[in-house]
Amino acid sequence: MALTTMAMLVQSVGFLLFFGLQTQAMEIREQPDFHIQKFLGKWYGVSVASNCSMFLSMKDKMKMPVILFTSGKGSDVSVNIGFMTPQGCLQRDLTYHTISPGHFSYSAKGESDVRMVDTDYDSYALEFSRTVRQKGEITITLKLYGRNPELPEDVQNKFSEHCKFLGFKEENIVMMSKGEECIPGTS
Repeated sequence: MALTTMAMLVQSVGFLLFFGLQTQAMEIREQPDFHIQKFLGKWYGVSVASNCSMFLSMKDKMKMPVILFTSGKGSDVSVNIGFMTPQGCLQRDLTYHTISPGHFSYSAKGESDVRMVDTDYDSYALEFSRTVRQKGEITITLKLYGRNPELPEDVQNKFSEHCKFLGFKEENIVMMSKGEECIPGTS
């Protein structure tokens, strides 16, 4: 009897933790009145926070990527990411399918739900994504983009506050170091 009660208690705590994390992730909303035309263009990947195991294993080697957001087919957004590696400039291309203004989805190594949670269009943007990987692993990522590689302290603090809200620890957060610029489509 005591074992059954203990098992039920452990199961209940696990459910509450899982439900709490899911609820916290669902509370992230896209910026009201998001305007994609103002957002399109060149951005730098200034900082990233994630619980993705692949990201965590590579984060110390990462350099600041350049991201180009352009109009795609219909309401889709083409996302071209250029990043420098020891082998040279590599490019990753994604298509964000628009769900609603500032809310997107894409499929690459899982199903991703993406939300532009905050931007002033001229200097910074915060992008939140929740990805369900093929093996059921859920990864949460918060990215800080800048129109320039360096952002003011108040914007960095905004990113830090969002990281705290999402429960990221210091080891989950990377301020990207600027390396040789790798612009998508130029190499």
